Amino acid sequence: METEAETAATQSPVVDPQRECPHCHANLAYEVDGQTYSRLIGVEYPYGHKDRYDGVSEWRCPDCGTRTGRWSGRVLADGETEPRWGGRQ
Repeated sequence: METEAETAATQSPVVDPQRECPHCHANLAYEVDGQTYSRLIGVEYPYGHKDRYDGVSEWRCPDCGTRTGRWSGRVLADGETEPRWGGRQ
């Protein structure tokens, strides 16, 4: 049986909806009825893609299009993709 710390370590990082875009500094959060939501766009790679993961692999800013890797947290260059699990095995 996993401990709480082991379970937390195996789960995907949660994107903080309060953060701002690292490029354009746009506010990426909005509120509805006291609940805070993120404006980030989750990008899932298509079947057959070399870095395909069944879920979101990168986050994209809705204002400027800056792409950030889900696991690495790095800003991705044009044509660069986020390796599965950030390249960790």
